[in-house]
Amino acid sequence: MLPKQNSAYLISVLLSMGGNSMVQTVVHKLSYSLFLIFAFIGCSTTHIDFDTQKNNVSIVLDGKNLLQMRGTALWKNQINLSHIKIYQYKYKFYSNIIAYEEAIAQDGYFFQHPLNKTVSIVFPKFSYKVLYRIGNFTFYELLSKESKKQSFYLLVENINKKRLQFLYGIDKNSFYSLMDACKEHKKFTLHKSTFLKSETQIISQWNYKNIILDTLVGKHRIKSIL
Repeated sequence: MLPKQNSAYLISVLLSMGGNSMVQTVVHKLSYSLFLIFAFIGCSTTHIDFDTQKNNVSIVLDGKNLLQMRGTALWKNQINLSHIKIYQYKYKFYSNIIAYEEAIAQDGYFFQHPLNKTVSIVFPKFSYKVLYRIGNFTFYELLSKESKKQSFYLLVENINKKRLQFLYGIDKNSFYSLMDACKEHKKFTLHKSTFLKSETQIISQWNYKNIILDTLVGKHRIKSIL
């Protein structure tokens, strides 16, 4: 990780360059881009580490495993849409099931909507409530539009709008405990009694409507800095 004073030094050097207005314009834009890059690098590192070969799932915050589980793979599926690949898995942990999904945008494309809008597109049968955000993680409660009694708790990792990971099937109490563990940077263990008592279903909907009507992904366009 690069210290902030290094980015400040580079920016000051860039700003000392150039004698005409065009050069100064370029330098200012490059300086601002550098500032954003260094600021991004300085943010906390959060990610879902799902090893589909070893059937391990880890929740990592600032390099520390807050949650680590080993399960049994039950089902997997792959969906290929225009400019998106989706990988879906169902795993057995103890006697219950959780779902994991990963969506990856093709090179040159990205998930162009704000994350909340993307969640509403991918899970159209549910309304959502944002519970907490930290780093790349957003914790959601999904409420069924058909039955007010049915809800899911969803953890989403958004990686530079290029890759999305979805984890759901954990019961409410465990989900809130995991959220608290992220807030407090402490390790958390899921026990046998904390999982849902029924099998978790795949509740997302990936189809060409997502691509065509909902414009889920967009194409990167390189803009001139001059």
